[in-house]
Parts: sequence; structure tokens; C-alpha cells
Amino acid sequence: MIIMSIYFLLFTPLLVSFFLFLAPLPRRAFEALATVAGLIELGAALRIAFADHSGGSLFAGMLSYDALAAWFVMIIAILGMLALFFSVSYLRRESAAHGTALSKDRQYFALFHLFLFTMFVAAGANNVLLLWIAVEATTLTSAFLVNFFDRAAAIEAAWKYMIINTVALLLGLFGVFLFIGAVEQAELSFALDWASIALAAPLLDVMLIKIAFVFMVIGYGTKAGLAPLHNWLPDAHSQAPSPVSALLSGALLNIALLALLRFKAIVDVTAGPEFSQTILVAFGVISIVVASALILTQKHYKRLLAYSSVEHMGIIALGFALGGVAAVAALLHALYHSLAKAMLFLSSGNILLRYQVTEIHKVKGLLRTLPFTGFFFFAGLLAVAGVPPFGTFLTEFAIFSTLFAIHPYLTVIALLALAVAFVGIMRHVSATCFGESEAGCKQGEDDRLAVLPIAVLFLLLLTLSLYRPDALLSLLDQATHNLVAL
Repeated sequence: MIIMSIYFLLFTPLLVSFFLFLAPLPRRAFEALATVAGLIELGAALRIAFADHSGGSLFAGMLSYDALAAWFVMIIAILGMLALFFSVSYLRRESAAHGTALSKDRQYFALFHLFLFTMFVAAGANNVLLLWIAVEATTLTSAFLVNFFDRAAAIEAAWKYMIINTVALLLGLFGVFLFIGAVEQAELSFALDWASIALAAPLLDVMLIKIAFVFMVIGYGTKAGLAPLHNWLPDAHSQAPSPVSALLSGALLNIALLALLRFKAIVDVTAGPEFSQTILVAFGVISIVVASALILTQKHYKRLLAYSSVEHMGIIALGFALGGVAAVAALLHALYHSLAKAMLFLSSGNILLRYQVTEIHKVKGLLRTLPFTGFFFFAGLLAVAGVPPFGTFLTEFAIFSTLFAIHPYLTVIALLALAVAFVGIMRHVSATCFGESEAGCKQGEDDRLAVLPIAVLFLLLLTLSLYRPDALLSLLDQATHNLVAL
């Protein structure tokens, strides 16, 4: 039964995380437990994603997994499984290099699964307050992972991440209460589920709903990394362990944007789609412009990837703001960006462990020193730059074609910014991937198993860019429908 898949999706990471916290298992045992649990979660997520959503949502208590939620749950589970597999080799090499305690590595896997659990709950939350609680919980669980290495820069990044997002989400909570107040003001039944609020949407106070949405854009937009609310993101992504950075960029930012989309569907009925469109288009273009300028001048490769995430969240926000074909492209772009960015962050983990530096100019001859990692890193940078044959090219084309029909001048600004970002990325690619490696630098991969999850991400990205199975297209079609019909 499909409901059992939901229970497996939720209880597997929760139970495994508590067990890993409490049981002093040897390394091989907790590594096996963590990866097997990741496989179970992936199986459950795929079962939910490719179930029949034509009849509506799949309910399990206060959780409701419609096609839109299932789309993002699928992304989270794929990245989670591959990042867990990569973490086994990554932590072993980190422990050998820096003497990390065994108990700390076990806590890493416990926190990792707890982080996955909070994102699974947030994706399926069928209650406006539960959604806020789950998104805030993602901050608390991932903050410990950002600070996993207990270095001065990591501690600072974790505090910055937690304080900025918590304050922003408190503003978002104020917006949630305004939403609830609007329902009460209309003298409707007090209900906090999406379906009930959607039915009440035409009767809600327009001004109150507009004010509420502004606060929620500040709250969830900060969590999604939209500029100029993105200040936490480069520090957190650059200081976290590379598998955690992959989840932060490829999964968590999507969840924050999903939360915003849930409220957008209500606002569009109450106040008209022009209001939310204007706000999201503005944030989308600003994100692209700001990120592109910072990409051009960036000196650290993990921070470069973080600013690239700001750029792509801006592109995705534009697609959802415009609706129609652009919204379909935005959903696909979220998938492509997540796969590409996870591939890049996992590759950066191998690069960091070999070169022991984060400065771009100190990484030379990557394709010679780490041939497989270097190839996938190069391919990932081409993908986030929107180069064919990767699907990001077509999705960006669809989004900006739609934007041009409505805001031609903004389109020109955004495309110029994308050109700047492309130049910046290509500049960094040539400096890092090509040329001669440093004298005495060891050649070849440290662990071939660490390359396997990166290769899987590359194959998924390339395959889904060129061919989209009918089951995926069906899910995409239903998820697009959920953007306007809760």
C-alpha cells in the first residue's frame, strides 16, 4: 500500500537517527545501517512519486503528498542516498587525515537522517503551522552538520546560518498568523489545512493576505537563498562537509521555495496572480544579477558553487512567478540544478581532500590529478552554466522566452547577468581543470567508490536532459497542476 511507503519514508530516517545517537556501533555497522536506510527512503520516495496522483493527495495524518510534494521528495531522496554513499568514503578519508573521533562520525549519520526526515515532513505538511515548524526544524538539524568540523569558520557559519534563518522564519510565522487571521475574519471555519484555506481564498481580505505574503517571502525567501536575503548561504555551503553542502543546495533550498509556492497558490486566488508575480520576478532578477557579479569575482570554489545556487534559485523563482510553460520549466530546472549541484559539491569534497585548499587559483590541472572527479566537476560547471546538451539550457530558454513576452527590459538585464556568470564560470573552469598540476602532486583518485555516486548523478542528469520517461512526465504534469490547484 502507498500509505506504507509514506510511513517508511518518515519513520526510517527518524528511527535510524535515534538508534545511531544511542547505540555505540562500530564504523562498518553504522555505515551499513545509514546507507541501507537511505536505500529504503529512496525506494519509498520513488513509490510515492510514481503513484497515481490523479485522484488527489496521498494522506497520512497531517501529511499530504500531492504530485508537487512528491516531485521534491523524489529529489531529496535521490540526493540523500547518493550523498550518504559518498559520506562513507568521505568521512573515512577525513578521519585518516584529521583524526575525527568515531563517535562524531556516527553522530554525523544520525544528524544526516534527521535532516532528511525534517525535509520529508516539510514537503508533505498539510498544515500551515506544521510546515513552518518543519522548515524551522531543517535549520536546527542542518546547523549542527554545518558545524561538523568544529573549526572557527564553521562555528561562525553555523551561527550565522541559524540566526539569520530563524529571525527570517519568525517574520514568516507572523505572515502565517496573518493568513490564519484572515480566515477567522471572514468568519469561516477555523482550519489550517491547505484544502480548507484554498476553498476560503476568494473570501479572504485582500490587503491582509498581501501583507502576509510579503512577510512570508522574507521568511521563506531567506531560507531559499533569494538575493538580497542570501547572506547566510555562501558561508554555510562553504564550511559544511561536502555531502551536506550537496543537500543544502540541491534539496533544502527547494523545500523553502515549495513552502512559498503553497502560499502563493492561495494569494493568486485572493489577490490575483499579478501581485505574487511582481514580487517573485523582482527577487528572481535581483538574485541572478547579484549572484552573477559575485561568481565573476569569486576566489573559493565552494563559495562559487553557493553563489551559483543563488542564481539558479532566482531562475526557478522566475519560472514559478510566470506560470504556464515557465512553471513546468521551473520544476524541471529544480531537478536539473539539484543533480548538477550535488555532483559539483561531492566532487569538491574529493578536490578538497586532495589539494587541502579551497582557493580556486591553488587548484591546477584537476583533469590530470583527479581525472574522473575533474571530468564530472567540469561537466557540472557546464550544466549550471546552461550549456547544451544539459537540460538547464532548455529550461532557461523556456523561462526567459516567457519573461521576454511580459518584461522585455528585465529579460535583457537577466540575460546580460547570465552572460557575466557564464564568463565567470568558464574563467574558473580554465584555471582549475586545465594546465599542469603542481609538482609532486599525487595522480589518480583516492577512492574509486567515492566517484561512483558522482557518476550516477552525472548519468541521471545527462539521461533526463535528453530523455524524460513517461512516468516522469506524468508526475511533472500533475505537479504543475498542483501549483494552481491545491
